[in-house]
This record gives sequence, structure tokens and C-alpha cells, in this order.
Amino acid sequence: MLLKEHKVKWIILATCFFISFNIHNSEADDLKSTDSKTASDTYLSNHLPSSLLNAVYFKNHNEINWNNIKDELIFKKNFFTGRRPEKPYTRCHKFQRRISRAIDRSIANKEIELKVVDNNFLFGENSSIETILSPQPKSPSAQCNFHSIGDLSKGCVLYCDYHGIDFESDFFKQHRKEIESSQPFLKSEDIAEIIIFSPYLLMLVIIWFMWPKKKLKSLATNH
Repeated sequence: MLLKEHKVKWIILATCFFISFNIHNSEADDLKSTDSKTASDTYLSNHLPSSLLNAVYFKNHNEINWNNIKDELIFKKNFFTGRRPEKPYTRCHKFQRRISRAIDRSIANKEIELKVVDNNFLFGENSSIETILSPQPKSPSAQCNFHSIGDLSKGCVLYCDYHGIDFESDFFKQHRKEIESSQPFLKSEDIAEIIIFSPYLLMLVIIWFMWPKKKLKSLATNH
């Protein structure tokens, strides 16, 4: 009888862990790291700009304070109720994707020669970007400040000082470990998740410690 009670406890524990793990992963993008790196990739790994590693938005948002935790709780509430709101960086990352594809295509077709991509090229009045994108793009937000990194002939890698790099880009997947290792171990998002799941954890602890004792008392009474 007691063996069955222990089995039930472990089933409850495994179920809670499975639910929390899947909810956390359902918010993340499907990020897969590539297996091989070139010499250029290795060089970039050791020389990633600090503005890419610690983009302003994430540096501010990861800080543990009530405003950040409250924003995360509101976001998760909307997410769980099916509203699927966009994160503040989503528009910027989509813009990076669109621009990078256009530049890659134009360089491959020898329509344009570029060494760097920045805000001046993207949004400047006399920019040649209209030869590959018309009309000229508009900045996703007032905070966005874009830069390219590496050799554009091998693929345009674009990132934003404020919103970081697109999580769906190959560059992020290749350098995910370096980028994520520069982030703090405990972030506002983690605290929000602890708050959300604390009632379930508390319930689990109560069941874990109290259930066997009640069962033992009932067995002793029956005997």
C-alpha cells in the first residue's frame, strides 16, 4: 500500500516537471545549433561586439526588479490565455531577417557591393538601398541601431544595439553558447516563472509530506 503511495507521489512530481518544462519551451523559438564552424566563425566567436552580447533591451529587461517581473507576469498571462502577444524585440528581429535576405540575394546576383550595413545605409537620404529594396525601409523602432558583422560576401549578419540579433538567424544558432553565457544566471523571467509555479510546488510539498502520514494514521486506526 505504501509502495503505491510513493508511486503516486513520483507521478505527481514528474507531471509537474513535465508541464513546467513544456510551457517554458513553448515560448522559445526552435533553436538548433550547427555542427561545424569555419576559421572565420572561430575568430568572430572571440571578437563578438559587446553591444551584441549585451543588447540594451535584454540588459535592462533581465534585471530583477518589480517592473520587469510584472511585465513578464502580464506577458505570460496573455500567452497562456491564447493571445500570443509579440515581444518588444519581435519587429526588430523580423526586420533583420528581411534586410539580410535582400542583401544576400543582391550580393549573390552582383547587384550591389557592400562592406558594411548600418543605419546610414538602411535609412539615409542618399542611400543606395533603394536599388535592392523599394520603397526604402523604415526603422522598426526609434531605439534600433543596426550594424553588420563579418564579411558580407559570405552572408549578411545584421544585429541591433538595442534588440540584439535575430534568434532565428544562423549566426545566433552558431554562437548561441557565447551569447547566452554573457547573460545573467537568474533573470526577471525566471523569477516570474517561480512565482507562477510556486503554488503548484507548495501543493506538491504538502502532498509529499502529509499524504503518507494521513495514510499511516488511517491504517493504524483500522488495525
